[in-house]
Amino acid sequence: MKKLLFAFLPLLLSPGIYAQITLSQTSFTTTFAGTTDTLLNSTTSSTYPSLTAATNATWDMTGAVATTPVAYGLYVSPATTFSPAQFADSELNTLSTYQYTADYERAFTSSGYMEYGEHIKREAFHLTTTGGPNDSLIVNAQDIVYSSPWTLISFPATYSTHWSSTFNDSFTFALDILVASYSNTPGTVKTYVTETDTVVGWGQMKVKKTDGTAGGYMHVLQVRKRNVAIDSFFI
Repeated sequence: MKKLLFAFLPLLLSPGIYAQITLSQTSFTTTFAGTTDTLLNSTTSSTYPSLTAATNATWDMTGAVATTPVAYGLYVSPATTFSPAQFADSELNTLSTYQYTADYERAFTSSGYMEYGEHIKREAFHLTTTGGPNDSLIVNAQDIVYSSPWTLISFPATYSTHWSSTFNDSFTFALDILVASYSNTPGTVKTYVTETDTVVGWGQMKVKKTDGTAGGYMHVLQVRKRNVAIDSFFI
């Protein structure tokens, strides 16, 4: 679930200004709780432009085709457990082959764009490969508070700046598997995460609007993320 990736963090500027930007808390003046905006993350498309690190580059992402969405994001109100959070991104997550929904609690602060943990509602899945007619995987309702906040982007951010995050968290579930004599048997996934981030490029990017037409160019920073996650499973 944690990946190596290039992330583009856009900021709209006045037409005709072509320069690298600096992101700070004042760059993000709107929270999104309660809207119906849905974001799709599709499978790899051959129409993506090259994401090689570059300066004063132009990236046209309007040819990207989301024919097979593998994730979605929906902005929702934050859970009360996460008092610093301003909003949450409700996204699909995966445990083995089963997808459940988690609300990732986030905020724009003076120090950065931060993530504090995950709010998860109870979900249950029938296990079709273990043989028992009532075999199930139960994702517990839970609030997962990270041991320290995850810095998604540190402020101020501009070309060549870098930052890092180290934290751990615990996800709990239960299993009903007849052949293994599991009956509501508790399980835990303990995850240790280390991430390093560097702004490796800048330029302009355009994407499709919600109506399917091409939007205008936005000034962006190109961020390279290196994320190492170690998972331990306990039954």
